[in-house]
Amino acid sequence: LDTLPYQLLNSKDGLNSDECSGGIQPAGYKSITGKIYIPTTKGVSIFDPSKKSSDQSPPPVYVESIKGDFPYTMKNGTAVFPGKTKKIDFSFTALSFLVPERVSFKVKMEGFDNDWSVISNTRNRMVSYTNLSAGDYKFRVIASDSNGVWNENGAAFNFKITSLFYTSPLFYSLLGLVLLILTIYIYILRIKNVRERESELKLQVNERTKELRSSNLRLTEANEQKSELLSMAAHDLKNPLQAIIGFSELISLRKDCPENIKKNSHLILEASRGMLETINNTLNITVIREGKVTISNEEIIDLTELSRLVVEIYSEFAKKKNQIVITRFWSDCFIKGEKERIKIVIENLLSNAIKYSPLNRNIILSVEKLGKNVVMSVKDEGSGFSDEDKKKMYEKFRRLSSKPTAGESSTGIGLSIVKKIVEMHNGKIWLESQEGEGSIFFVNFPAVDPVDTWKVK
Repeated sequence: LDTLPYQLLNSKDGLNSDECSGGIQPAGYKSITGKIYIPTTKGVSIFDPSKKSSDQSPPPVYVESIKGDFPYTMKNGTAVFPGKTKKIDFSFTALSFLVPERVSFKVKMEGFDNDWSVISNTRNRMVSYTNLSAGDYKFRVIASDSNGVWNENGAAFNFKITSLFYTSPLFYSLLGLVLLILTIYIYILRIKNVRERESELKLQVNERTKELRSSNLRLTEANEQKSELLSMAAHDLKNPLQAIIGFSELISLRKDCPENIKKNSHLILEASRGMLETINNTLNITVIREGKVTISNEEIIDLTELSRLVVEIYSEFAKKKNQIVITRFWSDCFIKGEKERIKIVIENLLSNAIKYSPLNRNIILSVEKLGKNVVMSVKDEGSGFSDEDKKKMYEKFRRLSSKPTAGESSTGIGLSIVKKIVEMHNGKIWLESQEGEGSIFFVNFPAVDPVDTWKVK
């Protein structure tokens, strides 16, 4: 169906009442002159369509007043509010003489609002904005008359809210500069304190260093005097002991000597040999402590013959524990070095094998030439070395977990001396052992040709 245009009229348009007298009488009557008679509860209202206003121009809009919690100033046609402004009120109006009560409004704050806001209460023609940030704004208001014709241009008011100093970029720049200066100052002050403290510590360190050097010098002198006296005493004791050992051996070899004298001479012999070993270990300890282990008389050594000589001496100790020393010697096993030092290596390894092996066991000493090297090995059937013992067995004065099986003495210096001597002769020493399964010490020396300019011994 086609629709016809219509207009809703009420008391605001001139009717006596918004309520018509319905029921039995008609809602209205049109005369031949075109007038419309409308019955209402307050009487008949006459509406002449020919006299209806045809003015369709939109109502003019005005911003009546602007008020903030702080006054503004005008600058180049723009109102400037101080940054501390928290609230701004805008009052506005629109002129319409037909039906002013039916005027509608829309407002928008450009720079703050995205869309238009409809003012529902047209009697209270005012809006308020609070807590606007610093910046440029434009308040706009538009209105429509009772016929719904909008004044799209409306009215506008430009204003600006200045930024507070503590929120401005300049303030943050100054604050950053102050913090930077303060940081640099604190850093410089810290460096100064550190340097002063460092100077104090250096003075203290220098004083302590002088004291330590003085104390160390006194201790070194005292230690040298002690070592010198110890060496003199040990050397002075060696000659009488060697004489006692020699005479004791002669007495024990005599066939016409009474049995009780042989027995006593044997006891003297054993005690003297033990004392001589203690003296030799004492001298070796002194040399190791002072780092004076050097090669003084280098010569070509037949390691096989030297090992055989040591075996002959130490076989007597093995017999007391019912042990057998088995030798496996190869010929042409020549090395270069100091004979007495190499002899100490063999004696230490063989005596340790005897000390730490139980009764009725075998000890194997081998010397062989392998390529350009001469390798000596000493194998025992003792308790072996634990992993912890392997880590510290070459340390000075280190007692390991294994104990001599017949109560023999041990200084804990032997292996340290052996390693030092072997390394001085450009050799290597290593161990193969499992705890509870015995051990094998290997010593490797560079082999030399016996046909040399060196004297063969």
